[in-house]
Amino acid sequence: MRRIAIGLVVCAIVTLVAWRAYRSTRRPPARPTTQRSSKIELDANAFRRFRDARVARAKELAAKRSGKRAPDKGLARIKIGDALIEEGCLLGTSETCHVLEELMADCDAEDAAACYAIGQFVVDNPPHSPIAIMLFVKACDLGDADACRYKERVQRATRCEDDPFECGWVALRSQDKAVFEDACTKGVADACASLTVMAEAAGDVDLSRAYLEQSCQLGSAPACEALAARLAADCEPHEIFGEEDRWTPCYAIDEAEATEARTIACEAGFGKGCRF
Repeated sequence: MRRIAIGLVVCAIVTLVAWRAYRSTRRPPARPTTQRSSKIELDANAFRRFRDARVARAKELAAKRSGKRAPDKGLARIKIGDALIEEGCLLGTSETCHVLEELMADCDAEDAAACYAIGQFVVDNPPHSPIAIMLFVKACDLGDADACRYKERVQRATRCEDDPFECGWVALRSQDKAVFEDACTKGVADACASLTVMAEAAGDVDLSRAYLEQSCQLGSAPACEALAARLAADCEPHEIFGEEDRWTPCYAIDEAEATEARTIACEAGFGKGCRF
């Protein structure tokens, strides 16, 4: 019995040594040293124009608010505002969240029309975040017929038409690269970010960067933060958990574009040190 125990210990030690030796031979892919010729130029000024137009539309929506908030019904419902506003603005830029804060409070107070109005606002404006489905679900649960019809239409959709938001959900369900391409072209930032992951899995670092830049320019602050980190001189690849020999890439050093990406992330209100 003692010999068996000793044998098991020896096997475990040998296995551990072999695993460490194997791990020591694995290295992340080399960092590119030259910029690709097809590099997309990020434009913080273009983002500011987009941001200002979005805020103006948010103000128009907020101006239609009745000003009368329904009394608290005491229902133990999840406050959507906590998820979409409190921990960082997921409706767009931080100023957008400021403008829509009262309308969101109406939604949290069980105002179905307010939930539907904010959901429609998110659907109609880039980056067409899929998070808006939460608002349609809540509005539908509260009895808004329009919200129910739209939610059901999105859930039944099987191909991309003219609606970018609907196209984004078709892409998520199908996981089809061509559909993600369509949604990204239509302005769905999350679809572009998904294509970044697909390009990385295929080993195409340049294409990965192009998609991440596109997602950032459309106003996805997380994409901008990721892009800035990968462009920085101190970028370090990180092994992707659960993925054998796959690493998050570092792109060719470009501090100017990294700064532009951080600027967009901060002005979107979701960057590090710029939280709403």
